[in-house]
Amino acid sequence: MLDRREFLATLLACAFTPICYQCISANSNSYDYFSACFINTQTHITHDSILKAVDTPNIESAERLFHEFSHICNVFNIRANLLFLGGEHSYNAYADHLDANTRLDGTIYLGKNLLLDEVDAYSTYNVAFWGIMSHECGHILQFSHNMSFSKMGDNVLYRELEADFLAGYYLGQKWRDTQFDTRAFRDSVSHKGDLAGRAAQTHGSREQRVHAVEQGIRFGLGGAKSITQILDVASAEAKNIVALE
Repeated sequence: MLDRREFLATLLACAFTPICYQCISANSNSYDYFSACFINTQTHITHDSILKAVDTPNIESAERLFHEFSHICNVFNIRANLLFLGGEHSYNAYADHLDANTRLDGTIYLGKNLLLDEVDAYSTYNVAFWGIMSHECGHILQFSHNMSFSKMGDNVLYRELEADFLAGYYLGQKWRDTQFDTRAFRDSVSHKGDLAGRAAQTHGSREQRVHAVEQGIRFGLGGAKSITQILDVASAEAKNIVALE
């Protein structure tokens, strides 16, 4: 039987994509973009960074992961692609707004080493894992509603705290059906941010991020809400959290 690290290593080696999602066009050589979760102000993701399929992938494990991803997309009413990254980007997670001529709202990139580190750090790694995916899907939801982004300042800070709230909302919704300990994600999110050294300005302080997640969890526990309600409350909570500083 695979241990948890081997399980994710096998899973992340799979380029298994469900029928309802599209792969990146083979004609796209790189992305030069600013996305809400970033390592530098200019981030390039090439096809060489995207993990390739292995000869004997653990399809059952991949299906479990994409089932969770599909569920997050359904809760947020978005259509997104999910890809895994190796190389220099493997410790990061990104949300990217695809070109307007696609049928998708965006793409989530999850770094292999980031996810493997979650396995090492938390016995309940799947909660932190869900939280990371739902945070990035929160950005896709923002993209789909044409919410503006900037590289610095209150605008990007609001977007990041909103995404933390949205991740908390998803975990609150999930907790209503299957109780689990959310501390793993709250701890994980408090240690993550912009690796260019501006985490407090772009993602918020640890206290702000945990507060946003906790408020989202409480909101999610209250039952399913419309997307408009979710975004409105997320926006209001983000502004309140920033105003408290």
